[in-house]
Amino acid sequence: HWLLTQLGFKVEMLSANVFNHDKKELSPEFDHMTLLVHLDKDYLADIGFGDSFRKQIEIPTGESEDISGHYKVFNIDSNRYELQRKEDEEWKLQYTFTTISRKFSDFKEICDFQQDSPTSHFRTRTKCTIATLN
Repeated sequence: HWLLTQLGFKVEMLSANVFNHDKKELSPEFDHMTLLVHLDKDYLADIGFGDSFRKQIEIPTGESEDISGHYKVFNIDSNRYELQRKEDEEWKLQYTFTTISRKFSDFKEICDFQQDSPTSHFRTRTKCTIATLN
């Protein structure tokens, strides 16, 4: 967010609810931050979701295909969207989000939990991702 803003882009922080495929449930509000970037059109951008899309996806209903997979945004009601990834010819939910603009402070409580709670999935195992050409 900071870098894009410094480069002169109009960017908004959005809250996303990550879908847990094992538990079949969405995470709480403010569990994940994604970005809405305003250019000639509006685009979803997200660099913090592990092995995810690397090209921006047009909002409200865009698709992106790159080395990491095939992604699509689905509009599910007036202000809520789903990011889905195609796996084995089937669309699978990654997360839901709204286009309501948020502030860093909105994420503070869940961020503190993710950093400090022994039950946070970020504290129970090591995670590291890096985008490569293949």
